[in-house]
Amino acid sequence: EGMVAAIGGRFIPNIGLNLIDCDTTIPDLSLTIGGHEVKIEGSQLKIQDDSKQYCFFTVSTMMFGSAKEEGESVEEEMEEEVIDQMSRLVGEGLPIPAGYDAWLLGDTYMRQVYNVFDFDNKKYGIATLKQTVSEE
Repeated sequence: EGMVAAIGGRFIPNIGLNLIDCDTTIPDLSLTIGGHEVKIEGSQLKIQDDSKQYCFFTVSTMMFGSAKEEGESVEEEMEEEVIDQMSRLVGEGLPIPAGYDAWLLGDTYMRQVYNVFDFDNKKYGIATLKQTVSEE
């Protein structure tokens, strides 16, 4: 939420993204994964809808482990399914403690590195791309 607040974003629940002013300049985002720094240019962290009226921050968050109540919403049911599927991949449950946010970077991140998924050994690896993806 700190990143979103810093750029003046507002969460829109029906689409699961943060609305931002299209004139917003987003700083580059650097992540360290397995000791390797991955830099995502700020320009890659903003998308504009087809009408050219609305822009969105492409990094979303998902709160894991929230309390469930009777009459769960579709979003809560989907969260439960995501947790179940991710738990199967990592074997012993999510590596995210309950009550913490996880960043959902998706293709914004995936385009920045070569991704290797070793499902048999439950490992994930990255390698630097020969050329970085640039905005056209």
